[in-house]
Amino acid sequence: MSIRPQISEGRAGSPSRPQSGLARALLSDRSVRSVRSVSLIFGALATLAFFSAGCSSVTDKIRDLREKAATRGTPHVRLFAVDRRAAYAAAVAALPKVGLQYQRGGAAQGELEAITEQTAEGNGNRRSQLVLTVRFADTLDGSSEVRVWLEEYLETDPGKSSGRATGAPAPDLALYEAFFNALAAGLKK
Repeated sequence: MSIRPQISEGRAGSPSRPQSGLARALLSDRSVRSVRSVSLIFGALATLAFFSAGCSSVTDKIRDLREKAATRGTPHVRLFAVDRRAAYAAAVAALPKVGLQYQRGGAAQGELEAITEQTAEGNGNRRSQLVLTVRFADTLDGSSEVRVWLEEYLETDPGKSSGRATGAPAPDLALYEAFFNALAAGLKK
């Protein structure tokens, strides 16, 4: 006596397992084709949604993260009677006059970031550096709104924790004023 289940002859003489009426209906050629077509349509829609939302939403999220990082403190805001690109050019020219080095940014993006040299305090157990973040926006009357944040990064015991610094809004009002004055002087030329 055999323990094997009975195998019936399927289409074209190939053996197949016995199937109920429901299983036969689910596995028919027509239902398999419709499942494949639904899968293809769903895949195409998912791909379209991914590519249509991908690039802009990623750059928006990066911009949002940068703004969250930059908005820890309240920005100092000034209006200048020039367009955004002219204000950006004057701001870049003002950086060396106030002891800052250009780091990144662009007129088209409407943002600028600059840093100071690292300074050692005490007997070298503490280093600090200032980061200036500037955002430029056109106003309805054709002027430029310039928003400036200044953040100070402190690294304590650089020998043990090199590269680990904490940032906080810098209360250095003199640097804000010096930057805005140098920017305004650059626009008058």
